Amino acid sequence: MTNDYDIFAAPRSLSPELRPKLEAEMSQVVAMARGTSEDDRTLAIVATAFLDSVLTQAIIVRLPVWDDKVWKTLLSPDTNTPLGTYTSKVHMARALHIVEGIAYEDLLLVGKIRNKFAHIVGVTSFDNEAVTKYLRRLKSQTSVMAWAKENAIPLYDPQQFDTSSRGRFAYSVVKLSSGLLSCSITDAGFGAACLM
Repeated sequence: MTNDYDIFAAPRSLSPELRPKLEAEMSQVVAMARGTSEDDRTLAIVATAFLDSVLTQAIIVRLPVWDDKVWKTLLSPDTNTPLGTYTSKVHMARALHIVEGIAYEDLLLVGKIRNKFAHIVGVTSFDNEAVTKYLRRLKSQTSVMAWAKENAIPLYDPQQFDTSSRGRFAYSVVKLSSGLLSCSITDAGFGAACLM
């Protein structure tokens, strides 16, 4: 997924060359979700890594202009940096009023789901009880669709995903990513939460 540090040079708006790259990566996540070539663990980890990239961009859009060294110090994927982990970025997005409410809670749930796959050898399926207890709590699908409709933002059609646990996870990640990407591109609602 996106790890190029040149993206950190463009605060307040997403660089025009980065948008197609992120959209292509989102298409890859959608294809993974619809296909059967990747197992559930791979989908959970790769989809959350993509969501992490988009979350990083939403944070960059909201922060003031700094040089590349400061961006790398704050947002490098190294866990020793202040915003080096997915969860720390979710909390920062909340602090910057990028997300709140359901979107904030669902971003945290996606991280917990990803961690179950990444850290527990026996978790290999979205149907595992350790994962389904979090999947049942995901609510962003409806709230993000309402936000997108209200702001005339096109999002992926829910019919592209099946209704399985795997489809529910992937659809939630794509909806959250679409909303965050739209916020990053348009800086929609600056001063108010982009996703609620």
